[in-house]
Amino acid sequence: MPVLVYIFAAVVTALLSHLLCIYFMCFVSRNKIIKRFGEGPYVLVVAHPDDECMFFAPTVLSLRDKNLHVLCISSGNFDGLGDIRKTELSKSCHCLGIHQSLITVMDDKQFLDDPNVLWDTELLAEKLNTHLMKILPKVVITFDSQGVSGHPNHISIFNAIQELVRNKSVCTSWMAFQLVTVNTIRKYSGSLDLCVSRMFGREEDRLHVVSNWHQYWTAVEAMKQHRSQFVWFRRLYVLFSRYMVINTLTRIL
Repeated sequence: MPVLVYIFAAVVTALLSHLLCIYFMCFVSRNKIIKRFGEGPYVLVVAHPDDECMFFAPTVLSLRDKNLHVLCISSGNFDGLGDIRKTELSKSCHCLGIHQSLITVMDDKQFLDDPNVLWDTELLAEKLNTHLMKILPKVVITFDSQGVSGHPNHISIFNAIQELVRNKSVCTSWMAFQLVTVNTIRKYSGSLDLCVSRMFGREEDRLHVVSNWHQYWTAVEAMKQHRSQFVWFRRLYVLFSRYMVINTLTRIL
């Protein structure tokens, strides 16, 4: 019996810490992303349907009223479910407050969903630039060089965006920001990673975007729309991943 009491106390303590961290950080950093970046348009560039809520939900929910476009490179057709996953993306974005007209799935045969393939950097940069020129964003947001999960497709997008950023003749009107990858322990420590996030790097170099409790559940509901992907380990992911409540963004240079 004492062991059960100790376990119960530990769970309650962890849950209360989780809630307090969310409350504190939301109070401190609410709307910082908007204050720092100004009005849109913004473009979120992801590799597959479900990336928008699985990794970027705090950012999306902070910018959904600021003309945020979602540009998805592939349809996620690795298992032959491309059409289903495009529909799921639409439903997920609806939950997140993104209008259908602001969602684009590139679905180019040269950039197929494949966990073992890096997409061609120069070709992807060229395609991205074509899309960005139509939108003329102020800010582009995507993965960093580690892709959060290490997926080659995620990393490919970073490489292409960085290529555009460094090509001064192309990147003249927008800034690019990357979602910072953290180690596995921090990745699955939920909101408890908030304090650690603030300890690393100078605050002026990093922007922490934090969801409140309601926004967290909105992100969970969005993830549920990806029914083809919502298997048991992703159910655990939405409970423990810090990316469901925290996004740390830094400038791509």
